[in-house]
Amino acid sequence: MVNFRLFILLLSLCFITVPLQAQEKQELFSQAQATFNQGVSQQDAQKRRTMLKAAGQFLSLVQDQGIDNGYLYYNIGNAYYEAGEKGQAILYYRKAERLIPGYNDLQYNLTRVREDLHLPQTGQTWWSSLVKGMFFWHFMLDYSTRSIAFMLTFTLFWLLLIVSIFYRNIFLIVGQSLTLLAVLSLGTSYFWSGYQLHRVQSGVITTQEAQSYKGPGFSYEEFFEQPLPGGTEFRLLDQQGSWWKVKLKSGEELWLQEQSSSVI
Repeated sequence: MVNFRLFILLLSLCFITVPLQAQEKQELFSQAQATFNQGVSQQDAQKRRTMLKAAGQFLSLVQDQGIDNGYLYYNIGNAYYEAGEKGQAILYYRKAERLIPGYNDLQYNLTRVREDLHLPQTGQTWWSSLVKGMFFWHFMLDYSTRSIAFMLTFTLFWLLLIVSIFYRNIFLIVGQSLTLLAVLSLGTSYFWSGYQLHRVQSGVITTQEAQSYKGPGFSYEEFFEQPLPGGTEFRLLDQQGSWWKVKLKSGEELWLQEQSSSVI
């Protein structure tokens, strides 16, 4: 799992304002990565214990230090997958997907774990392929990079606009047109990702299985005879006490116990 993406992650840790110094954050990450690498060569129960330890070490950077990084979530997903916790793996792969949607290794691993659990997959249509081709920067750049690019082009556009008040020439007009196009493109990508991150509440069943009901309580009839498997993805619609009303990808709306699932 060690590749140039780790360098990007380590570099990003250096510039995030958190209580720990950059060197200490790098050491924590390196310890977690070393634990993961140790677990790769192990088997069965020993491998599971080591991978769960690695996941916990990676998670400490998120929970204790407030680091929100797609590659870090990806590593957490990998550790949970190797530990056999496939519902947790999907949860963290999906967290990573919101920040680094175009990372090929992430998409491959997410597809693989869904196949392992025999979960429904969304097929690649001509329309989705066209969208990915037209808006390639949305899938190629991570969320933080797109946000910085948007702010820079937005600032540049207004600088050119101010300059054009005093100086009028063809180069300024072309520059304004190009920067306006970049602002609209990057802005759409940035705000769409922001909406997905902060407004759309999706979730995953993280226990081995979860029974579903037609209402918020055990007194209601079961929705399905068989429990839903861990890793089942849904959109959160409502909450009553410790019960969640969710909508599955297949369209059914049902209720789950909160403790069986986690929000992405």
